[in-house]
Amino acid sequence: MKGVLESVKADYDLVLLDTLAAFDIMTLNALSASTGVILPAQADILSLNALKDSYDLIQSARENVNAVLKIYGVLLTRVNLRSKTAMQIADMFRDAAEAMNTRVFNSKIRESATVRTAQALQRDILTYRPQGNAAKDYQAFINELDVILKSEGD
Repeated sequence: MKGVLESVKADYDLVLLDTLAAFDIMTLNALSASTGVILPAQADILSLNALKDSYDLIQSARENVNAVLKIYGVLLTRVNLRSKTAMQIADMFRDAAEAMNTRVFNSKIRESATVRTAQALQRDILTYRPQGNAAKDYQAFINELDVILKSEGD
């Protein structure tokens, strides 16, 4: 994977590798070939608990195969912005991210039936329903990430 990415590096500003939330060979290959990680997490307690496992895997990848690997941040998904509980959980994610020396992105991806429909149709949300809330949320995240990467020189 690293060789393939090197061969196309000049053609792209950014390459995103979307892996399963499993600790398998594809995830390990992606971690070894990447410069940074975005940790998507549903805004719930189970995902908060799983965040530690992801962090431990990334730390292991840093120590064993990719010393330059960094965590750009945690992206909260399936967030109900009107739920007091979801906002409390977001605060808990911020505490966990701080302990991992990273951030929770300001952008949050709202819970949306449109996302599930786009997935079922195997279409990306930005072209499936570009004016919908989910597309706006993802675009806000892309803009936020772009600012961060430029400010960090990545």
